Amino acid sequence: MKRFKTTTLLLLSLAWLPEGLQAQENQKPNPTDTTIVNFHPNGIPSELISYDQNGLEDGVHFNYRQTGSIAKMENFSHGKLHGPFMRVNNRGKISEEGKFENGLEQGLFTKYYSDGKKQEQATYKDGKKNGKAIWYYTNENMSTMLNYEDDILQGEAKSFYKSGEVKSVYTYENNKKEGLYREYYQDGKLKVEGNYKDDKEDGKWTYYAEDGSVLKTEKYRKGELR
Repeated sequence: MKRFKTTTLLLLSLAWLPEGLQAQENQKPNPTDTTIVNFHPNGIPSELISYDQNGLEDGVHFNYRQTGSIAKMENFSHGKLHGPFMRVNNRGKISEEGKFENGLEQGLFTKYYSDGKKQEQATYKDGKKNGKAIWYYTNENMSTMLNYEDDILQGEAKSFYKSGEVKSVYTYENNKKEGLYREYYQDGKLKVEGNYKDDKEDGKWTYYAEDGSVLKTEKYRKGELR
């Protein structure tokens, strides 16, 4: 471990940022107190950490790979995550990004495939998912869309075919599937229709052929076929 002056640390942090990310990242190590740089066995910095006078992390925290490329960037305020957060894959592309406030996730968090395309996106409020959470196929079309209220699944949910058409529509109440479930063929015709009660199949379920004719019907009670 070794201590550096702020100007040296700032140059160090920027030098190991991957190309194209420097414009996005303007965070600086805390200009006061102590900043520590740890190293890989090959002599390249492994992490850069700033502390306040009470020994709590304060300011920007960088993690680096042995190649020198940045792996992760976090911001702290007196021991708590506070500010932009970012992970970077070994191809130099962002794999995850978001923001913390007082140690809790706040606002939009996004995960990416290795090629940089969106994989998952969700909005947080005070550390809990609130609103739509969306997953994506590698072709950037939606695969699943869910709704959250304080980290609990609520309301309409949808799944999609890779080509973009709606595959299924159903509803959550307090993390459990409730009510009508419908599944569709890729051309939009109804494929399956039934009901959930307390997260289990309940009542009559009907299965349709692509021409609209009924293939079969089933009756369930508490998830068990009768």
